[in-house]
Amino acid sequence: WNKLAEVNIRPNNFASDRSLPVKLRQNLDDYLSSQLFTIAGQEIERAETPTVINAFLHDEKPFQFVFLTGKAGTGKTGVSAQVVKQFDSQGWPVLVFRMDRLDPTQQVEEVGRQILAVDKSPVALLAGMANGRDCLLAIEQLDAVSIISGRHPEFFNCVAKMVREADVHSNMRVLLVCRSFDLENDQRFRQLKESLKERMNHIPVGPFEPAQVDTLISQMGIAPSTLSVRQRELLQLPLHLSLFAESAGI
Repeated sequence: WNKLAEVNIRPNNFASDRSLPVKLRQNLDDYLSSQLFTIAGQEIERAETPTVINAFLHDEKPFQFVFLTGKAGTGKTGVSAQVVKQFDSQGWPVLVFRMDRLDPTQQVEEVGRQILAVDKSPVALLAGMANGRDCLLAIEQLDAVSIISGRHPEFFNCVAKMVREADVHSNMRVLLVCRSFDLENDQRFRQLKESLKERMNHIPVGPFEPAQVDTLISQMGIAPSTLSVRQRELLQLPLHLSLFAESAGI
């Protein structure tokens, strides 16, 4: 570094920047308050949440990357929020953002500016903040950059750059959230997944179990027996159950 300093190149010292923890906390609070994670006023613990957490923390073989996928309406974002809150409660620095709420760019520094108002890569900012501690990067709504169904497929290259950057930080866990359809049908997504190899775990998000739906319906004051089998099957999808609760005024 002494030699580099002679040409005015010095290490970033994000850990000493007192404004960054404030921005990181505001970013997380904004994410958690930006959408509804409850159904009928209840936050429902998803079975996939501890699976993701265990994948990141497994004693013998922790995974650095987790692809969290599922069909539309299965509640992927709800699972992601529960994972984010769990690691935040353990004191981990957490950075989370949605690709569908960013302006497309090829520059990772521009992503950092949009998220934290700092012209640096989000990965570099989080790594600097963590300063060697365990930390979590969660990238939501990756389908927004899918070549199959996304609005900004050209944005994918920027995502790939951030994943490659994160790969060199062994203390950084990365949660990548997208629809199953896009992971299965966008060749670039598949190649990204395959490039991570044994460092990656793929966890699918499924519908609610029938017994879970019956319990939730009962808590709404509605007897499950008053609904047909087909109706109860439809309500296994979290999105449908949420809409049902809203239509019932609950």
